Amino acid sequence: RPEEHRAWHLVRIAGNGEIQRLPAVSIALAKRQGANAVQIAEAILDQLQRVRGAVVPEGIAVTVTRDYGATANDKVNELLFHLALATLSIVALITLTIGWREGMVVFVVIPTTILLTMFSAWAMGYTLTRSPLFGLVVSIGILVDDASVVIENIHRHLEEGKTPVQASLQGAREIVGPVISMTITLAAVYAPIGFLGGLT
Repeated sequence: RPEEHRAWHLVRIAGNGEIQRLPAVSIALAKRQGANAVQIAEAILDQLQRVRGAVVPEGIAVTVTRDYGATANDKVNELLFHLALATLSIVALITLTIGWREGMVVFVVIPTTILLTMFSAWAMGYTLTRSPLFGLVVSIGILVDDASVVIENIHRHLEEGKTPVQASLQGAREIVGPVISMTITLAAVYAPIGFLGGLT
């Protein structure tokens, strides 16, 4: 029946609170794989403003019911905020407990590693979505674990009176095996996620 194939828009009338049912047309737009959802959503909304009054008559109301571009942008910004917050918290903790030089090392290492990771992903054609950003947040923990263990051992050698070069070489050499083993173990824990399909 025709009634089953029609779309309706429900509007609450101001004053009496009754709901009025109005005929509607629902249009869904989807992005291609690998495209930027935020940029596409902004371009569509910009184009919508241009056609108002021309293609879309003045008496027709246009309502955006779902904007996945805005949702994706909000979630990416939230993850980036937590990424920065985690980095600053770790740097502050190491600075207070070990020293400002060690804190500066971590402050340089974490952003450099993240930027190199993002550059590698861009060079290989990967897009920046919520999943890789969440992976970066998790990887900061792994990165800082390794860096903290190495820095702490180097600091111990410095307190024994060795030169910075000697302390760095001996401190790193003593624990290189356990650190690599720890990293491989953590990578093995997360590796099965790569074989899951869909939105993991």
